[in-house]
Amino acid sequence: MSHVSQLTSLVLTSCPRVTDRGLLALGRAAALRHLAVESCPQLSAAALAVLRRRLPLLRLDRPRGRAAAHPILEY
Repeated sequence: MSHVSQLTSLVLTSCPRVTDRGLLALGRAAALRHLAVESCPQLSAAALAVLRRRLPLLRLDRPRGRAAAHPILEY
């Protein structure tokens, strides 16, 4: 993840192998401003909340036309 510091936007869709640990590694991506998460069953609302605290400028998006899978995505 040597280029993670340059990452500004990421969309994770149907990523069953992405875990909380992997998500939290994005906390080093200081330039990350947009994250969309959909159908990633191993991600917890708690991990998304931690990431949001680490990256206060981050905008989290929920799937369109569906209820949010994680309460943190309501922001």
